[in-house]
Amino acid sequence: MSVSSLSDAAMQSGSESEQSADTSTFTPHDHQTPTDATLDSSGDAESTRSSKRQRTVEPSPAADISGAWLTINTTEHNGQTYHTGDHAVFEDTENSSGTRGTGYPAVGLIQGIQRHQHSGAVRLEVCWYVEPRLTRHPPYMEFYKDTVLRTFRVTVVGIENVREKCFVVQPADAMVGRPAEWTEGMKIFVCDSRFVDKGEFIQKIKQWNKGFWPESMDAGRREMLTTMVPWPEGPRELEKSLLPVESADGANGQTPQSRRAARIMTAPDSDTASPQTTSTNP
Repeated sequence: MSVSSLSDAAMQSGSESEQSADTSTFTPHDHQTPTDATLDSSGDAESTRSSKRQRTVEPSPAADISGAWLTINTTEHNGQTYHTGDHAVFEDTENSSGTRGTGYPAVGLIQGIQRHQHSGAVRLEVCWYVEPRLTRHPPYMEFYKDTVLRTFRVTVVGIENVREKCFVVQPADAMVGRPAEWTEGMKIFVCDSRFVDKGEFIQKIKQWNKGFWPESMDAGRREMLTTMVPWPEGPRELEKSLLPVESADGANGQTPQSRRAARIMTAPDSDTASPQTTSTNP
């Protein structure tokens, strides 16, 4: 190989290193990010030497895994635009929401969007909600119609898993109106509580602006989703009722309950008794 060819290859390799350094990735806690296929370590010495020569010109699959995902704010899918901070109904293949086979929608918040700079594939970081009827809760606990419970479960899924856009709002906002982007037929869910896997209880959300929306979310987008357009006929009343438990196992075998019910159920019978504990994986 000539000196000029070696120089060109080195310059191209350096350019690719700089491009890889500019990319960013996200990794959800407690879950592993799906990756591309890794390099096959089998093969003879000649194929190994050939592979090394190729890597001076093209990024290897291993390099794609670590640095080829670019963080973006919006993406298109099936004619719909999705932004960081939007909600959607998903095909929950990993059953993170516990809705598989139940007929209930798998609702998630898009916390981040990334696009692969070579293949063009798009993946989403999703924070999941759970259906109250699929959780064990006190029989006296009431829920608004179309309630979902926010969780701390986060996984990464492909854009192809998105079924349709939806909205999740506070009950008070749902009474007043709907988000500006809402059109007839789009689903609006309400949420006023979260399910905490560690401890297995349901907790009221007191501060929506603290930790509820993604930090990378555009401020204008957040304002649009939280500013309601009044219903033409005036404020609506939301039905609230008891919801029977349809599955005692819940998602991933978890059984949320209220703090009060947890204290009652785990109260020791004597000074020497210890409260019952349950180990879960959020």
